[in-house]
Amino acid sequence: MKLNKRSEYLIAHHNLIRHIEGGYYSRTYENKRTIKVDQSIRPLSTGIIYLLDGNDTSSFHRLKSDELWCFHEGSELILHMFIENEGYSYIELGPSCTNTQPQCLIPGGTIFGAELKDKSSYTFVSCFVSPGFDFEDYMLFSSDQLIKMYPDYDTLIERINQHES
Repeated sequence: MKLNKRSEYLIAHHNLIRHIEGGYYSRTYENKRTIKVDQSIRPLSTGIIYLLDGNDTSSFHRLKSDELWCFHEGSELILHMFIENEGYSYIELGPSCTNTQPQCLIPGGTIFGAELKDKSSYTFVSCFVSPGFDFEDYMLFSSDQLIKMYPDYDTLIERINQHES
């Protein structure tokens, strides 16, 4: 995959690594204070910087905790969500001078994924999770799992879950 020049710079400058769901990230913050969640101890909050480039996507996944996404630069990002008892919705994240939101909250328990609105560009964001992120609280969904749950969205699900092996 050929990267946008700005993406190459951001990946190198911020030492971003490939994320299992797609895109590139680096953990930039972990609150030193902790909280007990179920039977585990978690930081009160954590933060990452995250980059998507071109046709890359963030595959559908779910966190137990709330996640706040904050836009920095690049193309608008479409966050696709399947919310329990509510169904499908989406949010466009982007600069505040457009019809998008500069930040948005993904409630814990929401199944969500993301893609660029402009596939010739990139998006650079920050994501903050509270209580703090731990892979124990993370679930990556296969296309088959989601299509059984949301059959009317099979095309969207397969497009976003392009990272399946």
